[in-house]
Amino acid sequence: MYFRTTASLLEVEFEFSIKAPAERSVKDDGFAVWYVNENVSEAVNNISVTHLHNQEEIIANTWSTAYTAENMDLLGYRSKFDGVGVFFTNGGQNKDKATIGGLANDGKSTYNINMGIPTTDAMQYDYRSGNKVSVKMRFRPLGIKIEVVGGPSQEVKCDVKTGGYIGLSVFGGTKGRLGWDSGEASGSGFHILIVLSASHEINLSPVLSKLNANMPASASIEPG
Repeated sequence: MYFRTTASLLEVEFEFSIKAPAERSVKDDGFAVWYVNENVSEAVNNISVTHLHNQEEIIANTWSTAYTAENMDLLGYRSKFDGVGVFFTNGGQNKDKATIGGLANDGKSTYNINMGIPTTDAMQYDYRSGNKVSVKMRFRPLGIKIEVVGGPSQEVKCDVKTGGYIGLSVFGGTKGRLGWDSGEASGSGFHILIVLSASHEINLSPVLSKLNANMPASASIEPG
């Protein structure tokens, strides 16, 4: 589920741990934190109900065809997204270099893993060791700052519009499945546990426990 925020200044801090398998049998897996200008819960509802919850398509492994046809093939969301995505990838073509990086789009350009993601200025940081990793994201009208606590940081200059929707999507890889069950993906992708913690507790998904947004008292986060 995605949540709408009316804040013009938004800070999100979350903690997660990921343990990569000894050997990988999937590709294009990863997850993303989004701040976009559409209600994602509504946008993906019909296609998810029709295809992702279709037992025959799951067994035949054809459910992803509809997502690709609708351009919903970037870690579970649009490859032509309108807003900002922060992508946690396994390095694209360079599988040994995990990356964290932000990217803005206006809904016109197409991006995907190995197609502009990770960006050339994405932070190389191995978050897959199983240790806890804390990340801070500061959204401002003229851009966002992404900081790995105790590690690197990145600034992305872009137009961050008020009233956007914030949320998280996960993809287990081309041999896996969209979404997660108890934090595990089919195939040899990574195992993930994410906790977003702070003053506003919001149940985003079975993987996402809490969302903490620090914002002015006059602002709000509303379910989308």
